[in-house]
Amino acid sequence: MSSKNRLFIAAVPAALLLLWLLAFGIDRVVTNGEIPRGVSAAGIDLSGLGEEDARAAERAYESRLLQPAEFIVKDTRFELDPRNVGVDIDEDTVVAAAMDQGRDSGFFGSWFGWFGSFGAEYDVEVPIVVDQDQIDDVLTTWQETAIDDPAFEGDIIIRDGRALPEYPRPGEGIDKVVAVPAVASVLVSTERNPLEIDTRQIQPELTKSDLDAAVERANSLITGTVTLTADDPIVEVVFEPAQLAAAYEAEVITNSAPT
Repeated sequence: MSSKNRLFIAAVPAALLLLWLLAFGIDRVVTNGEIPRGVSAAGIDLSGLGEEDARAAERAYESRLLQPAEFIVKDTRFELDPRNVGVDIDEDTVVAAAMDQGRDSGFFGSWFGWFGSFGAEYDVEVPIVVDQDQIDDVLTTWQETAIDDPAFEGDIIIRDGRALPEYPRPGEGIDKVVAVPAVASVLVSTERNPLEIDTRQIQPELTKSDLDAAVERANSLITGTVTLTADDPIVEVVFEPAQLAAAYEAEVITNSAPT
């Protein structure tokens, strides 16, 4: 083989490489400020969109997430507004992650990322915030509405200036360990069907002794006069038992010592 032929053969790969590098440079200039090809978020194609358009696409997706969802407890239907349990997405974080796809640091890292984008697809994760404590509160309300004889964790009432117990009792209830994540999984999807929430017999976590201890503590707080003082300036405020009893409010907290 002549040296001329060898030179020609060697020049072909170099020319192809230069063409690819030239195409890369032109594509980067043309698409500067746009999300790379093949990038989506939650199945929404964001390829070629600028930041504002991408945010608008994500806001449209969020608006679909915020449509009311339907749940059923004991044949009673409930509609839940996702905003009431904190459903939210961070559009800026999603768009920033989409913009970064295929743009590795350094020239050659970016070039390989761009080269690999042809025919490749990447779906950016969309973190969805849901407040599970608020879901728990909603389930408590549904339980009280839909169930005739719900389980009761107990309470403290004030009568004639004294704290009195309302003791826990077993009954039918929603298994929140199962139901809370089940409700959350419905709310983070735009493809929804009514979810029937199962109930079962539930034993209260608190006991009669827990309530008795809490009542004893409550009475120690409200049956005597309380005086608050300060030295600078000199202030003295006296709370009589009737005022303390009127201000007292009990909150039942399970998985904790009575308070």
